[in-house]
Amino acid sequence: MEQNIKILILEDFPSDADLAQREISQALENCSFKKVESREEFVSALEEFRPDVIVADYQLPEFDGITALRISLEIEPLTPFIMHTGSLNEDTAVECMKEGATDYVIKDHIKRLGPAVIRALELAELKRQKLATQQALRESEARFRELAENASDLLYRYELLPEQRFSYVCPAFTTVTGYSPEEFYADSGIAERIVYPDDTEILQTISEGRIRPGELVTLRLIKRDGSIIWTEHKIVYDRDGDSRLLTIDGIARDITDRKNSEEEIRTALKKVEQSDRLKTAFLNNLSHEIRTPLNAITGFSDILLDPDISREQAKNCINVIRMSSTQLIRVVEDIIYMSTIETGQLEVFETRVDLGRLLEKVMIKYRDRAEMKGIGLNIQADQNCGNAMILSDTQKIEYVLSHLVDNAIKFSDEGSVDLGCREDSGFLRFTVSDNGIGIDPEMHSRIFQRFHQTATDISQKRGGLGLGLAVSKAFVESLGGRIWMESVPGSGSVFSFKIPYKPADMPGTRKARESRETSETLETGETGESRETGESRETSETLEAGETRETRETRETVTLSSGRRKKMLVAEDEETNFLLIKEIMGDPQTEIIHAFNGKEAVELIQNDPGFDLVLMDIKMPVMDGYAATRMIKNLRPSLPVIALTAHALPGDREKALNEGFDGYLSKPFMQDEFREILEKYLG
Repeated sequence: MEQNIKILILEDFPSDADLAQREISQALENCSFKKVESREEFVSALEEFRPDVIVADYQLPEFDGITALRISLEIEPLTPFIMHTGSLNEDTAVECMKEGATDYVIKDHIKRLGPAVIRALELAELKRQKLATQQALRESEARFRELAENASDLLYRYELLPEQRFSYVCPAFTTVTGYSPEEFYADSGIAERIVYPDDTEILQTISEGRIRPGELVTLRLIKRDGSIIWTEHKIVYDRDGDSRLLTIDGIARDITDRKNSEEEIRTALKKVEQSDRLKTAFLNNLSHEIRTPLNAITGFSDILLDPDISREQAKNCINVIRMSSTQLIRVVEDIIYMSTIETGQLEVFETRVDLGRLLEKVMIKYRDRAEMKGIGLNIQADQNCGNAMILSDTQKIEYVLSHLVDNAIKFSDEGSVDLGCREDSGFLRFTVSDNGIGIDPEMHSRIFQRFHQTATDISQKRGGLGLGLAVSKAFVESLGGRIWMESVPGSGSVFSFKIPYKPADMPGTRKARESRETSETLETGETGESRETGESRETSETLEAGETRETRETRETVTLSSGRRKKMLVAEDEETNFLLIKEIMGDPQTEIIHAFNGKEAVELIQNDPGFDLVLMDIKMPVMDGYAATRMIKNLRPSLPVIALTAHALPGDREKALNEGFDGYLSKPFMQDEFREILEKYLG
């Protein structure tokens, strides 16, 4: 027992108070006592003495035990109160206990007082411990509730006995699901309604108590707005002594963002895997597309070396070599163009375009190939297109048309390929139709994606890198247009594209004729600007000897008419390219001088005023073609300098002309193109 127990005795008879003190002292050691008789003394003792036990007489002259009990419970509710009276009937005893007395002892049974005090102290201690435990529990619950009320996780308790219902749902459910805790309390079946149908089996597993401790369970929930979220749950079960499931406590969290991220990663990985497959297929096709024409070129070149070959056989060999070379050029161009597009370097260079001539040029390019397959080629252009002179990017339009015609021939075994052009509400609409194998509807949405064809069986049978349509789409869109296709398997395909119709001028006028002449000049590499620039330079030029442009032209005309050999300078660091040019020339009346770099070319021009034409490579050691041309034009502004270069990206022609070149011819070139240059500048 606790030491120094304080006992307050409320008694109006001193002898009875002494007897009570004696009995209590015999039962308990180290007790201290305070005896009071009146109400005032009793209240004061409660506040100052603060007793551990109160022993009070039931009847007092001006005071009574029941009133004292009530005062005690109000001031010190945990202090045990023992009613000590001379006579106590059953009704009085019941009244005392109802009022809150701990015990009662009749004075005739004074011996019970000591044990009654001990029992009262023990009960008081138990009561204090219980109250302390309850208080701690209340505080713990308050802290838990505060944590739950403010947590972002979802906390809940679902009771199965005595009835199935949600007994607690934290407010975060409202934010996450759109349903309030009150709705969960009112509807015991709400869980079945908000769980995604495909996950109801998982919900049943939870409700049957079959989730292992520590196991995480994933459930999809349907929010009030109909959207789907992913949640991850940790479940704790409470069972009774018979292992019956009483409650299910759960904590869950919204993992939708994580699931979306995982799905994005899986999608990205699939794309990477698909890209790897496409790239592998592309590299395989690239090897095939390069080696196949190279095989024909090298093979038929060897055949041409046979001294016994007939003229007809030689002609067939040459045709195959030319077609294979064209095929190889297309492969290289597609790769270069796609690289330009991928690196964001695609630019548009508008010039005057003669549509009629452009359509004819495209068809002539594929005439021999179509004839070999027995396929007809037709142009179906209305009058406006056939005679139109427009402003656009010639190179891009020609590429798209060429690729579509090339594809149409490639994927056709009979019938015809028709190239159409007509005006369509402020646009020019081009179409290329064929009677070929057609395209499966499932491929329509992907046909313009790069490398797509390389992943199909068609590429194995018909060839191709799968870049041409992707490049065509980028070119058309860069011109402000769009491209699409219609196709039925086995019935052919129609590829169409539109670009804005920008008339350069009306056909039939002087301006139209001039623009058409300008367009023709552009095909050989000269722009109106470069021609005018050359003429202005010639007009302002006065030779060191005082000779003007007019007197010099007269002198050169007389000299040429008298039979002077023409002289051409070829600035080219590759010996094979120079030998090719020399072989194509085959003209004993033209002297060809070889310079191996730009610096050597400039020195030759400085020392010899007799050159009539310069063919200038751009990429050369010591001094490149741009720098050499600028210096040559300073020496002889009227001397024609033609760029003959492998720089063939979009914009390279325009750059060369802006740098002072009079014309532009890209490698590899055809003899017809080269001879046009010679005819123009050497006659």
